Amino acid sequence: MRKLYSFSLFLVSSFIFSQNSYWTSYNFSIDGKDAETIVSLMDGYFKDNLPEGVSVILYENHFRDTRNQYTHQLIWSGPLKDLSDTYKSLNMSQQWQLMASRLSPHIESFHSASAGTNEISSSVQGAKISDYPFQRLIELEVENQSKFFADMNEYQKKYNPTDRFFASGRINMGNNDDDGNVWMLLCYKNLRDTFGGPSKMKGKYSESERRKGWQAYRKNSVETDFRVSTMRIMLKSWGI
Repeated sequence: MRKLYSFSLFLVSSFIFSQNSYWTSYNFSIDGKDAETIVSLMDGYFKDNLPEGVSVILYENHFRDTRNQYTHQLIWSGPLKDLSDTYKSLNMSQQWQLMASRLSPHIESFHSASAGTNEISSSVQGAKISDYPFQRLIELEVENQSKFFADMNEYQKKYNPTDRFFASGRINMGNNDDDGNVWMLLCYKNLRDTFGGPSKMKGKYSESERRKGWQAYRKNSVETDFRVSTMRIMLKSWGI
């Protein structure tokens, strides 16, 4: 019951403010044998109870470092009003409390929760992040975030591979001193592209041109400190 209560508190107590869209993330661990049950329970709930304007994604944390040993990640995202209204409604929802009580026996532990914003993205027209289930997540410490996003957006709009979804934003809550305050998400449709990266993918520019563009970006943009790199796999999405 303590796990259930903690999960409910996480989901009704926090949302953040920014100029663009918003997200909240909850990291927890389950036993491998319970993975299908978790997906099934969430799918049954979100199919009929997904709040308007909000999307939810469940991930498996696949390649992870020693500091991020959670097995799964649940992310909510949406505009400020829609996301904040969702948190208010969950506190009053009997359906959510019932679903959470069914989830609780299958959750071994909760690891962390964080919140932030989505600032920039780059992809082919009409692409959805749900089309790119293999995602490399990188955290950086960046002092001049405004310049970082402006420069990174310019570079990715020009050199991002044709079949990759790129996004980046801020981590405003839930990060430790040794965590990053900026995240980047490199999203791929398959493991081949995930492992190979931009050098093995098609784009408007050759590999040598892309490398020259990257060198120019690094020369003129702000300093960044690398903090975290993981690779997660999307198990299910709702509202996207």
